[in-house]
Amino acid sequence: MTKSRGSIDDRIEQLHAGGVIDMHFDLPMDLYEKRAQPNVLATEFLPEFEAGGMGLIGAAIYIEDKYLPEHGTRVALDQISRLYTEAKQSKRCVVCRTHEEISRALDSKTIGFLITMEGVEPFGDDLDLLRAFYELGVREIGLTHARTNAAGHGGIFAATGSSPEGLTPFGRDLVRECEKLGVIVDLAHINPAGFKEIVDLTTKPLIVSHTNSRKFYDVERNINDEQIKMIGERRGVIGINSVLVGPRQEDATLDRYLDHIEHVASLIGIQEEVDGREINDAAFHSGSHESFARQKLDAQIDRARF
Repeated sequence: MTKSRGSIDDRIEQLHAGGVIDMHFDLPMDLYEKRAQPNVLATEFLPEFEAGGMGLIGAAIYIEDKYLPEHGTRVALDQISRLYTEAKQSKRCVVCRTHEEISRALDSKTIGFLITMEGVEPFGDDLDLLRAFYELGVREIGLTHARTNAAGHGGIFAATGSSPEGLTPFGRDLVRECEKLGVIVDLAHINPAGFKEIVDLTTKPLIVSHTNSRKFYDVERNINDEQIKMIGERRGVIGINSVLVGPRQEDATLDRYLDHIEHVASLIGIQEEVDGREINDAAFHSGSHESFARQKLDAQIDRARF
């Protein structure tokens, strides 16, 4: 039986109840690049966050190649500073460090930011910097982006060819220290050998903040069924990415995006699957409005019986 418009709207409202969680957004990088402009968060991003019903956003520190290696640590610190400053100025956003602070933000309809890190280039090979960034609010770390660094190797955007090596000694020490501090380890971007080693080194739930299934787009940047099941067995969480949905432009459709969601859900259940769309500046300013896209996606998810 076809659902009525009213029942679909009710289900969409349920999906948004308490606020939508997006596990990965390169917001700090954008705030840093626009640091000469006032109130960037409030004017360029906040209206879309509110229209999309965002509750918690993983605000990812990412260092572009042009700043490495000399300025990686400074730029990361500046990105954190800009996030705190802009969040306070907006009066609608707050940086969260604890579960209690996240719950308080969600209950008060304030948009919370969880500071994450995509690639540990800001640490160099200095393990003590992990504790320093933890004290500044970093609560989730992915060891690599697509490149190699002192901790390990990124998965490449091809079916084969990533480094066969796992983590470096520094990378292994970093993972162990994350577990001690309570920093979530994010397996997005890590190469297959590094992925398996992180799983073996850890005992706590893991996440893949933004990825897709290799069943539909077979690149090492995405994850295969075995890796999906590893995360499910550890009661971890996988965020489905709106980038890398298919190898050809004609494959990059909303239906194919839902195929990724359905496939992961069929393997480990929907409770271990969330939103990891990797929204970026282009999505906000290229004419592809996130609030409209979210409405379409919510309706499609509902029709797919989620």
